[in-house]
Formats: sequence, C-alpha cells, structure tokens
Amino acid sequence: MADLKMSNTNVLVIDGRLTKDPQSGRTKGDQAWARFALAHDDWRNGKAETDFWEVSCFGKTAEIAEKLRKGAPVIVEARLGRDRWTDKDGQEHDATRLFASRVRELAFPDRTQTPDREPVQDEAPF
Repeated sequence: MADLKMSNTNVLVIDGRLTKDPQSGRTKGDQAWARFALAHDDWRNGKAETDFWEVSCFGKTAEIAEKLRKGAPVIVEARLGRDRWTDKDGQEHDATRLFASRVRELAFPDRTQTPDREPVQDEAPF
C-alpha cells in the first residue's frame, strides 16, 4: 500500500450563464486576463438550486471571455483552485475560484443571436 500514489487530476467542466459582463485587462507582462461570475443551475428534488462561481482566465482564453456579455450561456473547462490575497488594510482573504483553460459560448439562436452579434467561438469544440 505504501507505493499507492494519488492521481493529480483537477479538471472541472461546468455550464452556466454570466451574471454580469466580464472584467478584463492586461498584466504587467502584457498578458490578457479576464474574470467573471458564472451562475450554474443544479436540479435537485425537482427544482433548480443555483451555485455561483468566480472564474479567472488568462491569455487567449481571456481574450475570448472578454467578448462575452451578461446572460451569455457558456461551458467552461477549468481547474478548481484557491486565490489568496491581502488587501490594503492587511486583511487576508481566501476564495475558491475556477481557473479556466477554455471558455466557449453556447449557441441558442432564439436567445443569444441577434443580427449584429454572433456567438463567440473557440477554435476547437469540447
């Protein structure tokens, strides 16, 4: 039993809708970043219970995410992680967050497509 090793798998795939437009910017090293909140409905006992997740992404994934808007249905591939920081008052904070490696807008023509807007596409489907 001593040679038994645990897997280092940390992959989460979740769908939901953005609760507001993403925040985005560039790091000091000029890498794109984006952050948004995702509402995920989980059906339990015949009714929806909504969980809210904070999602962060960088690079090309952030460039895709920053084009999304509030209410957009998306599917996110991410790793579950913790974000720790100290604010300007010295208070320490700790939050569970999803760090996305892929973000793709789901296409529902009757809800998201308008004549001037097409769904945001990633290069490869999930």
